[in-house]
Amino acid sequence: MNHRFAVLTACAWLAAASAVQAQDAAATDEALEGSVEQALSDSSSLKSHALRAEVAGGRVLLLGDVDNAAEKELAERIARDVPGVMSVDNEIRVDADADRPRNTGATVSRRLDDGAITATVKSKLLWNRETEGLDIHVDTRDGVVTLTGRSQTEAGKAEAERLASTTEAVRSVDNRITVGGGPSTAGRAAAAADDVQATLSDAWITSKVKSALLYERDLDGLAIAVATHEGRVALSGRVASAEQRQRAIETARGIRGVREVSAEQLQVH
Repeated sequence: MNHRFAVLTACAWLAAASAVQAQDAAATDEALEGSVEQALSDSSSLKSHALRAEVAGGRVLLLGDVDNAAEKELAERIARDVPGVMSVDNEIRVDADADRPRNTGATVSRRLDDGAITATVKSKLLWNRETEGLDIHVDTRDGVVTLTGRSQTEAGKAEAERLASTTEAVRSVDNRITVGGGPSTAGRAAAAADDVQATLSDAWITSKVKSALLYERDLDGLAIAVATHEGRVALSGRVASAEQRQRAIETARGIRGVREVSAEQLQVH
């Protein structure tokens, strides 16, 4: 009898403990959901969009509409940077005609806040063939970007600074990257996985080239169309000067997986 009572007591205790754990997990997910949504709304580039986050077990589902692929990428980057987030499933839709408040004359190149600048520079570093993005830390204060970490080459260090300095709203760059040594294990694994994706997916290349063009300072990425076939990128549309045309070509060439760039249809007007 005593044994049966002990078993029943233990079962009741386990059930109660499980219920408490479930409540704690739900509370944690709810708090994380609030943190992600707050981080998204804190971004001046995204606050006009009604973006939502649903969280289960630290896994975040992003929902809502944005104007372009660059904003979708930015939202994912911001969500991933929130402490406690294990993974992000980005189901945000790109819909340039979505009904939302707009500022007259606003463009993708509207002024970014520090968090958005950091996220943008990180993305550009990760996509570029010359930079070891995962080995470089990015911090932004009042538009001043500080780069720390390491690069295997001087060219990689210089390219990291160029990518940061040409980002919209960046005032200056403090490049503290050291040169030498190999990439970290995490850096090698992530870069290898990214390279496989870039090599196999023309859609991935098109998305990253388009986003990189949109992120460039004083370059109207919305006026440039991007198409990719077997790693060969074709740019078309209009730019304001020969210098901008060359910058668009160089930006596309720098993206991982790009084999060559054609710009015969990219006109200067």
